[in-house]
Amino acid sequence: MSSEQHELLHRPRYSIREVVPLTEVPYTTLCRWGRGKDALLAIPDGRNQWSFANVVEARVLNALRERERVPTLRRMIDFLQDRFDEERPLISERLKTSGSAILFDDDGTLVDVIDPRGQIVIRKAFEDALRSIAYENGLASSIWLDPRRSLIRVDPRYRFGEPFLEGTSVPLFTLSKRHRQGESFAELAKDYDLKTAKVREAVKVYDALPRQKRNAA
Repeated sequence: MSSEQHELLHRPRYSIREVVPLTEVPYTTLCRWGRGKDALLAIPDGRNQWSFANVVEARVLNALRERERVPTLRRMIDFLQDRFDEERPLISERLKTSGSAILFDDDGTLVDVIDPRGQIVIRKAFEDALRSIAYENGLASSIWLDPRRSLIRVDPRYRFGEPFLEGTSVPLFTLSKRHRQGESFAELAKDYDLKTAKVREAVKVYDALPRQKRNAA
């Protein structure tokens, strides 16, 4: 990993409130995952801000959390780190799924990730979480927030890591705010030389993302 890639992945940049819509994980669950001796995620030391790597990790964990409790998830992460010598396995392109098992690429061989203390149950949401991630040099580089991977993208190299409209540099926050203030989708599309349908769909997807919630998972 180059120093530039390390900086992009691990630099503190998001408050927990900002992480909620990027991961669709409740606020208090994120707090639990990132704090205390049993924390699941390695949040940058001494900071209340999360890195892009933390966002990706939380999205992957979120796909498993309804079926698996924190101790099982903790064991899974420990197992991947120990077995495959991968410090941050949840952001690695080596992490894969066949739809029925979690797999890890071990020098070209796909190995079943079998933890003798408890097997993880695979759900479609886990497959979707992995598909939403784009990789460079074997590590997560950006994510899509829409199922079709064509509208809303988050990339720490652009817009300071804010969600933006794919294929442009237009932040979704700006489009959403202007629409809430009364501008039509057609007016917004004209301003940015975009198709009205694309702007409409992107804003609707963005506005439907959960915001800060303090209910526990």
